[in-house]
Amino acid sequence: MGEWYVEYEIQVNRPGLLGDIASLLGMLRVNIITINGVDGGHRGMLVRTENDDQIKRFELIASTMETIQVKKIREPKLRDILAVRHGRYIQQDIDDRKTFRFLRSELGILVDFMAELFKQEGHKLIGIRGMPRVGKTESVVAASVCANKKWIFLSSTMIKQTVRST
Repeated sequence: MGEWYVEYEIQVNRPGLLGDIASLLGMLRVNIITINGVDGGHRGMLVRTENDDQIKRFELIASTMETIQVKKIREPKLRDILAVRHGRYIQQDIDDRKTFRFLRSELGILVDFMAELFKQEGHKLIGIRGMPRVGKTESVVAASVCANKKWIFLSSTMIKQTVRST
């Protein structure tokens, strides 16, 4: 039993296209876990199969369809899961692949991203930098609570407030 990330680009948008694709997956005994639009004109989905041959058959059939063009079929990465959940990919830094960029309006995605990292086994060391009062500390606390993990974090804001009050 395997999970897959499938992303396709819509070539001809018409009513019933999603239903046709869902029916095809259903006939191949592929279960759709989550589906969402990802970056305008693309649709991403997380699917589960009992046999990997089923996803290969889907890829073969989809390659003959004129209405869609399959872009990605692979085991889901964290970025894929978040893209399906939130409707777009998180931005990676061009120079450093381990650095991700978030805007103030994207704190929900940041919390989700960190929570998924915290759920993985082992200890994590994550650095967050940004302008003052944008929600960095609250994001770490929320992600830790979401992941149901104990946490220790150093916040310059918290240290400054402690020094001032004691």
